[in-house]
Amino acid sequence: MRNRKHLNPVGHSENRFSEEGASSRHLDTMSGQDRVTVKVPYHIAPQDEPGFVFAGLWDRWRGDDQVLDSCAIVTGDAPENMRDIHARIPIALSREEIFQWLDLESSEETLASVLASTLKMPVTITPVSGYVGNSRNKDERCIEPLGETRVVK
Repeated sequence: MRNRKHLNPVGHSENRFSEEGASSRHLDTMSGQDRVTVKVPYHIAPQDEPGFVFAGLWDRWRGDDQVLDSCAIVTGDAPENMRDIHARIPIALSREEIFQWLDLESSEETLASVLASTLKMPVTITPVSGYVGNSRNKDERCIEPLGETRVVK
């Protein structure tokens, strides 16, 4: 795989993705996410939006007789008001930033701003059961509240 310089969330370039990397931006959407701290899992969701849109990257690797598509959600250091939950967060995009992220002509300055590790919208944080920690569990019990919801802005 050939390397290409890309901007990471804190504005430093790193050699991590193939030459197609700049054209390989994508979006990942979800209505909420679950984070597990030392003992307590949390359901985190946008307070006023139907879901998150996360910055993502994808790449295609071609071998002798196979093609492998892969993707990753871009993460950054958690802002101060989220560090009690986890040290890192996925980079959620505002509506305006979605287009900036997908625009291959966006400047490095614009991308650095888009990839800043800040909350772009208020989020609700609700403690949930450890039931969510088993990947076989896919039902509503995964987000059943076990405590009070707090809002972080």
